[in-house]
Amino acid sequence: MTYIIQHIKLVNFKNYKQLNVQLNQKFNAFIGLNGMGKTNLLDAVYYLCMGKSYFTTSDKNVVCFEQDFIRLKANIIDDQEQSNHEVIVKVIPSKSKEIHYNNKKYSKLSEHVGFMPVVIIAPGDVYNLLDTSEFRRKFLDSTLIQFDKEYLHHLITYNRVLAQRNALLKQFADRQAWDQKLLDILNDKMKEPANYIYKRRKEEVDLLIPIFQDIYQRVSGKAERCLLKYSSALEQKGWNELLSESIEKDRILRRSAAGIHKDDIAFYINDKKLKTFASQGQLKSFVFSLKLAQYHFIKNKTGKKPILLLDDIFDKLDEARVKSLIDIISESDYGQIFLTDTSMSRVQQIFDDLELDFAIMNIERGEIINDTIN
Repeated sequence: MTYIIQHIKLVNFKNYKQLNVQLNQKFNAFIGLNGMGKTNLLDAVYYLCMGKSYFTTSDKNVVCFEQDFIRLKANIIDDQEQSNHEVIVKVIPSKSKEIHYNNKKYSKLSEHVGFMPVVIIAPGDVYNLLDTSEFRRKFLDSTLIQFDKEYLHHLITYNRVLAQRNALLKQFADRQAWDQKLLDILNDKMKEPANYIYKRRKEEVDLLIPIFQDIYQRVSGKAERCLLKYSSALEQKGWNELLSESIEKDRILRRSAAGIHKDDIAFYINDKKLKTFASQGQLKSFVFSLKLAQYHFIKNKTGKKPILLLDDIFDKLDEARVKSLIDIISESDYGQIFLTDTSMSRVQQIFDDLELDFAIMNIERGEIINDTIN
């Protein structure tokens, strides 16, 4: 079953005081100059799917200026039963967040994650995935939490206990005292979540590799050998041994020096580190292919076609790569797609050439000033 958003309504979301948007079931393009709000519309769709923003960790940053709440509403239809669904998000930053599905409030926000799977490709992803191990771990986590509720539970538990452990280590240092029994209690609480997270992440990377390699060949038109490799200290050592060996580092650093929060993915092209040896075109093709592989991985696991969000990617690719990418995502394997760009004529030409079903909306200062539907 695949869900299609037919209509969204935004109230006080970023630069949108109020906006109603009727959507196309396949391609939706938001066109505008930088700063007009086209990316904010993509983020609103992401928020409706995941219950949070893709671009900021604080809900305070998604509220319209001088307002104190946001409200998002989506009218949705599934492609099998053609039944109607409704999702409403209500947020008062630092006070409350509610997500309602068909007039029923979720008891936990995590229950909503995975209802409408989503994958986003944004300009900052190239830098973040290449330079930031935390972002690479989040890439794996954001994939798995959309279909594995147990993974999400273990991830929340691990992060909560990790914060407690770090606070305890700092307390030990401040008081110049050490309580190994107290630390062992937290270590034991982290063991099961850590092992589960490690196994699922490794499985994800192993399954992503062939999908990713196939997409990379199509996007780039090149014959480079590309590889992903997941690395974790748990590959070589058990959890108790790992933490036991890191005690001295923990003392010095006053935080947890070992654990699955230190895991990483390495990227290779022709057996060399991607960041060091790849051209700009190869870097972009690599990251875009990785995100599309994420899309297919989620689709294979859930049986749902995720919503695909593409933010200003045409400016980052040459004409051949743009055509390859559009050829791929216009196939039946892909569901509803949202994209942004600064050029109306460029997007119109792409859609016309491929004879695609689309809606184009011109965004200016938080308003849709005109639209084209085909």
